[in-house]
Amino acid sequence: MIGNVFKVIDPYSLAIILTGNVIVAIGIMPTFAVLFAMINDTAEYGEFKTGKRTVGLINSGASFGIKVGTGLGLASIGWLLSIGGYVGTAEEQVPSALESIKFIFIFLPVVLSVMMFICLLFFTLDKHYATYLNEIQQRKNEN
Repeated sequence: MIGNVFKVIDPYSLAIILTGNVIVAIGIMPTFAVLFAMINDTAEYGEFKTGKRTVGLINSGASFGIKVGTGLGLASIGWLLSIGGYVGTAEEQVPSALESIKFIFIFLPVVLSVMMFICLLFFTLDKHYATYLNEIQQRKNEN
């Protein structure tokens, strides 16, 4: 998010845009590093709640969700450019098209980052994870 906010300083400066992109890349690396671990942690939660271990189902559902989300995300770029009046063959874009490009490139990632942060506030699995694992192990020992 900081990298995208950094781009607001001068959205027409290549140096600032590249610096902002480097900051974004560094900031997003931990997210991708823990994403699949978080998905697999939900398998233990599912086993805790239902008694059934469904790692394959959870991973395939997550993979499907990632693919659908990627498709919708890419389509939304086209939709927003179209709403802004972008014409791919035009030599010069209208101001509304340039503003839509700026919105997609700078402000939309900030909004989506805030939304992801809010969602993560409700992801409390890590606080109870050890308890869930102990309970699962106790159930296995009893059987």
